[in-house]
Amino acid sequence: MSQSELLNFQESNNDFKQVIEMDSLNRIGYYYLGYNSYYLKEYSNSISYLKKADKLKPNNFETLEYIGESYLKFNNTDSALHYFDKAQLIKNNSEEVYIGKAQAYFYLKKYTEAETLLIKANNVRPTAEAYLILAKVYEGLDNNVLWYEALNKLKIINPNFEGRLESEIRLLFILKEYQAVVNKTKEGIVKKSLQNDYLLFYEGKANQFLGNFSSAIINFKDIDSINNKRFRVNLELGICYAKLNKKEYALEYYRKYSKDNPTDEDGLYYRGSFSLKMGKYEEAKQCFLSLLNTKKT
Repeated sequence: MSQSELLNFQESNNDFKQVIEMDSLNRIGYYYLGYNSYYLKEYSNSISYLKKADKLKPNNFETLEYIGESYLKFNNTDSALHYFDKAQLIKNNSEEVYIGKAQAYFYLKKYTEAETLLIKANNVRPTAEAYLILAKVYEGLDNNVLWYEALNKLKIINPNFEGRLESEIRLLFILKEYQAVVNKTKEGIVKKSLQNDYLLFYEGKANQFLGNFSSAIINFKDIDSINNKRFRVNLELGICYAKLNKKEYALEYYRKYSKDNPTDEDGLYYRGSFSLKMGKYEEAKQCFLSLLNTKKT
């Protein structure tokens, strides 16, 4: 967002604050305060104002859709999906709702559901946003052919799309150009944000492959805590500390990961294997038993 756009949203917010001071039941005032707050990245305020607008006039599509979008910014997928579902009851074939719900399912790693919704969104109107998320979905499915196809369609719609750097870095990662990944991410990371957490993750993974485990630890620890689970940060940190033979730290992070992801096979395997190496036989046994039960189901 440019400085002039930022100032416009701030000025608009000040104007609508005066509106609701004069009329505390002005739904339009609350809606635009929520709308402006969303683009100012004040997501808690956005939700608060929009919910007041929804209370004054329930079942307005735009209000419900922006509440869903605001919850997504907190990775609160349950609340986001709740409001997207309510919006969909009003406008069934909305590309915005398809994309919003797909983003939520992507965070939940429900990639097939996300793919279906994004295809629907592109059938309504092909957009760069939908193809960008679709590319990330295919990344999650480890389908590099469809990932590259989605990326090419995205480039046709918007050659300078937001997220181009991440895509270029992932392509380098697939090609095992790990030093190039590190160099390119260092150029791209300016400040911490959701987008840059993605870059930090790939820089960390590249550093792992290069054997730069101390650097990888710094990368993973710089990822915002809100995205910790999404990028399996605690598992990656456990792997790095294990490679550096810092056993207590490694086991600490493996345990943290298992606590947050009790049925994750990778987490159980790494924790079990490392517990066995450290002579913690009972802990290793429990991990491997849990792993066997997970595989059975």
